[in-house]
Amino acid sequence: MAEIVAKNAIRTAPAAYPAADGVFVAFQGAGAQCPKSASDNDLTVLKLRAGAPPGIATAWCGVLRGAGAPIVTTTDGHSDPIVWIVGAEGDNRLHGFKGDIGEPLFTGGGPAEAMAGVRRFQTLIAAEDRLYVAADGRVYAFGF
Repeated sequence: MAEIVAKNAIRTAPAAYPAADGVFVAFQGAGAQCPKSASDNDLTVLKLRAGAPPGIATAWCGVLRGAGAPIVTTTDGHSDPIVWIVGAEGDNRLHGFKGDIGEPLFTGGGPAEAMAGVRRFQTLIAAEDRLYVAADGRVYAFGF
């Protein structure tokens, strides 16, 4: 099976998390099947289905500007997934989306809440109900 899933190169590590009938895979970049009208589709989530024949389709596209690498948090390893990504060198904000449907849960706060010094390909870290974003000379922490 071969499928073009991105309009450009995928430059960061993807994040994978379970689905009822397969797996979701999130990557930074404009997906080949994302809406053409949204120029800020910098997060793409695919759904891969096992079976005969196997399947791959764009599940949803997240609107943000930036080039961070996504991570996924869950409540127990599979339930209530949230896809997190930093709009590094774009809007410089933290974004969180419901993993199954792509509904925005957190869009980075107000105009004065952009993070300074975050760099492309940035990966955030989840630990102890907090998200950490390392930047030039500082660390940002968010509760979730």
